[in-house]
Amino acid sequence: IYIHANNASSTLSGSIHGNQLDTIGQNGFLVYSYASAQITGLTVDGNTISNTTLDGIHFYTYTKGRTTAVISNNTITGSGSEGIYVYAQSGSDINNQSVSDLDITGNTISGSASYGIYCRAYSWGNTIQDIDSNTIYDGTNIGIYVKTENYSTSSGSSSKRRRKSSFAKNAWRRWGSSSPPSPTSCATP
Repeated sequence: IYIHANNASSTLSGSIHGNQLDTIGQNGFLVYSYASAQITGLTVDGNTISNTTLDGIHFYTYTKGRTTAVISNNTITGSGSEGIYVYAQSGSDINNQSVSDLDITGNTISGSASYGIYCRAYSWGNTIQDIDSNTIYDGTNIGIYVKTENYSTSSGSSSKRRRKSSFAKNAWRRWGSSSPPSPTSCATP
């Protein structure tokens, strides 16, 4: 499923609910906001996504794009990269900021080849995320990873709310331990 908003006159909203996607050669869902386009009030809820070559759910916001969405109660298994990937990137300066503002809640993610949930802000991009009550297990890398690069910001819920996401087998491999990290270290590895 591909949702694309591209230019200042584009505003999209809606709900994607109850779909079953299996053996997908790319991303299960790709939501793309570019060039001052707005995706607001989008809900991706109650979907089952299995065996994708890339990400189960991928949100990409670029050059003054803005995305506000809720990703909740989805089941994602066997993604070839991330279970859920949120990426915000702008142009070369602060005047081109893009923002992804997402609530990622109650999802079950297993068997991701990379990260369970990966929120990345790059080059003046901004991610704002509340990551709450997700279950992530049997992955090969980090359960939840939030990363900023090159003048970017990432903010979200307090560590108290983030602690509610449950980790299971291999979700904490980045910390080099056979047991999960302390709850306060889950926010940013």
